[in-house]
Amino acid sequence: MSSDIRHRILLEWERCRVEWNSASPSGPISTFGFKAVSEIDLDGHWFKERDRRSQTNSSRPRQIAQPTRVLFPGQHVPIDPSSRPAFFFRRSLLRRTASQYSFAHLDEAFSQIAPSSFVAPVSEADNELIVDRASHLLSRLPATPLRLPNLLAPPEDPDKHGWLRIDGGAVKWETLESVHRVSTCVIRMALAIATTWDRSLEQNMRGRESHKFRELLDFLSELLDSTSYELEMLGPQMKWQSWRWFVLKSYLWSTWQRCVALHYWRILQDQLVSGFDYTSLSDLTLRPNVDSVAASEQQTALKSEYMCSLAYHILRRSRSTAVLDLRKFHSVFSRQFRYEPGRCNNVASCDGTSPSACRRIKGATIVDQSQHDLLCPDPKECRRIRWDESSYRQVVGARAVSIMPRYEEGDDEVQHDLKFETASGDTLAVSHVWSHGQGGRPETGINECLHRRYCGIARKFGCSSYWIDVTCIPSAHELREEAIMNINKVFLSSRTVLLCDKDLMGIDTSVIETADDSAPASVSLMESILCTLLVCDWNVRAWTLLEALRGRKNIHILVQSGGKNRAISLRKILQSVTMHGSINIGILFLMNYHLFPAPSSFDWLTLNTDGSSELRMAKVKDLQRRGVFNVSYDARLAASRIEGGFLSVSEAATLLAQRFASRPGDDVIIWSLLVGDDPFSNAYHLWTRSTRGLDLMESDRAIYTGYLLSNVPRLHLPGFSWAPRQPGLLITAHGAQDSGNQYPPYDGNLSRIGTIEFNYDQPSTPKAYLRAVWGVSSLSFERGVVKSYDFRPPRTDMVPHAALLNSLENFSEGILLQPLQEIDESSTSQADIEGGAGADPAIALASVYKGPSRGPLFAICGRKAGGSVNDPWIWAGVLDWGAGIELPHFEVREVVLQ
Repeated sequence: MSSDIRHRILLEWERCRVEWNSASPSGPISTFGFKAVSEIDLDGHWFKERDRRSQTNSSRPRQIAQPTRVLFPGQHVPIDPSSRPAFFFRRSLLRRTASQYSFAHLDEAFSQIAPSSFVAPVSEADNELIVDRASHLLSRLPATPLRLPNLLAPPEDPDKHGWLRIDGGAVKWETLESVHRVSTCVIRMALAIATTWDRSLEQNMRGRESHKFRELLDFLSELLDSTSYELEMLGPQMKWQSWRWFVLKSYLWSTWQRCVALHYWRILQDQLVSGFDYTSLSDLTLRPNVDSVAASEQQTALKSEYMCSLAYHILRRSRSTAVLDLRKFHSVFSRQFRYEPGRCNNVASCDGTSPSACRRIKGATIVDQSQHDLLCPDPKECRRIRWDESSYRQVVGARAVSIMPRYEEGDDEVQHDLKFETASGDTLAVSHVWSHGQGGRPETGINECLHRRYCGIARKFGCSSYWIDVTCIPSAHELREEAIMNINKVFLSSRTVLLCDKDLMGIDTSVIETADDSAPASVSLMESILCTLLVCDWNVRAWTLLEALRGRKNIHILVQSGGKNRAISLRKILQSVTMHGSINIGILFLMNYHLFPAPSSFDWLTLNTDGSSELRMAKVKDLQRRGVFNVSYDARLAASRIEGGFLSVSEAATLLAQRFASRPGDDVIIWSLLVGDDPFSNAYHLWTRSTRGLDLMESDRAIYTGYLLSNVPRLHLPGFSWAPRQPGLLITAHGAQDSGNQYPPYDGNLSRIGTIEFNYDQPSTPKAYLRAVWGVSSLSFERGVVKSYDFRPPRTDMVPHAALLNSLENFSEGILLQPLQEIDESSTSQADIEGGAGADPAIALASVYKGPSRGPLFAICGRKAGGSVNDPWIWAGVLDWGAGIELPHFEVREVVLQ
């Protein structure tokens, strides 16, 4: 970090610091605000128009309220004309790219959006510590933000460059002042984090901070899209302004990139201390923009040939990875495997389209027990140790292999068969990839060298037994079924989970003295381990996802050190990289929270139900609004489930959607085990589990509408046309759906919540209905066929999509559904959306599909002839609208699906 940046951090600290006095609270207070653009007037134009419109509208008679219309953010529609405050703010920023201004003028104007104040101790040492922490944070960001997808050339006339003059030669992104200089908003965010640095539960600093990071980032993303639109719409006479628009855009983009990383880092810091809680994912779900999507696609070119493309696409499409800078991730992975050819298909990587295109997942010849330990003296002479079936059958419940006395790595003692005991808190649970050669069944046995390995590692952790599927899940149907029923218990109660993957096991960690080693060489190697883990074969399997979620309190990775086995703590190396390594690597693990320890139920209740202050009460109300819990009993039950690693039905499906199981039908079984202890082979039992009356909460009947937007097959049962019958499209490694366009489900976080209701006319087979508020666009029918969309003003030249005609072939009525963003009552953005006084009718924002579609993705719903206007609708499929096509009119309505 240069002395210039540290000096600017110090100046900003002095500018925003509020003096400590006797009336101040006993600890620091950190406020990073977000000021609505309707309250900002940089040049004196907006307030004049606002007041004039207010006076004009006050004299008009009150108009009849119109239905709330739906606005699609970003690339799908041009700038909404009602958002006048944002228009004036954007033009005022552009004005500050003119030659009479400078970077400082532009930066000062934009920083008004994030007013900040910090109450902190007055001692010089404490002040220096806060500034040092902020400086250290910024030093671990990339020196240059990710490049915008399209660089512009400045006009030939230097007088039209504004203050960012380019004197000959090509434009170099890293040398642009608007890029390499750190903005004030970035500095304030770093200071806000540094002021309330201590994240221990005892301090509970979250109750001492008000950080509007997400509000700023989502506004910045909208501002980037509207700036892109202004740039594209410049007429021939105004093309000379394109460079100045580009300068503004590069400033906004660089600020957004850095702030996204800092925002995610603070979440990562919290989750490593208190445990990861999936109910708090809303802060991770950031609004992407046109350029972030394009930049994400372009980064694919950096991928190493050794990296599986399918695994990379899972990572890239995980929640908000599309808004992240992956350059460091690619660099670290490529350095680790620079001499390795691809192994998806002989010496090449797969194309990432489906499991059938990757031999890591499908098609490779798998030889059980072909893997041997690195200490195995002679793999050809290594014998198999088979089970003692009578010992297995004598144990009641979950079984684990007993560790014989003194039997570990290097011992000469011979063991003839495997003995069993009840799996317990003294069990080492081994999670591995079958195709890497450790597969098999207890009847055929385990290689003696592998048995010795796990006995030795288990003994080092103070365990008396170990569990691995090859020794503990027999082939016999009744024994296999019983063993699967106990998997949750095994991993949840185990002392340690050992993660085994071929790529990770090949990494020599001799340079790392301890798991919390902060030496640069050690941290660099830890970054390699983390990058490898993110895209390794183990991390794309469905069973290993379940095993990790249940056993995540203490996951260790099997690596090597000086020719010997070593189990290294995942949590500790992640902590070391988080505090000392690249920020852009650590934050990628927020998209893989199944690898984080879960919070204890007591800690979760402490953090989420404490309403002793205004800030803390706001957190409680937010969780209640999103259906996480309703009353205190709900909260206690939610805390217990979260501690146990259990998920909601839709969240479990989101995690499984692009992972793979080894057998047909296993995906639904795993789905059910992620939600509860009972394995189901039919998704109907998952969706109706709230009718069984056991430990049920409000959230059991709640579902994010955005999650439903996919072409996953639905249940063919009355009342369940909306309900997915499997978690994702890629069912198994041997039965993947490879044809046609695929629209996998995403979490739907921040979309409106629907409620599942049941009709008990037939108690044994209850009928379900889904009631929710959507954006709705009506379709016109003529003689039982869709004829037109609802355009405002009407147009007749738009031929209905073929997918729409096919889906509604047997219906007489039809609608398109668009999920809506949830309403945040604490947010001030609605005033900006509506444009202040005298604006057009109220607007609801669309929660757009985050997957690989050409344009907006809509649900298609129909009704049969002969019913009433109050009849429920039937889910009939999805429609990819396509890019660059005018959208029909959508308005907000409640819809009931059956």
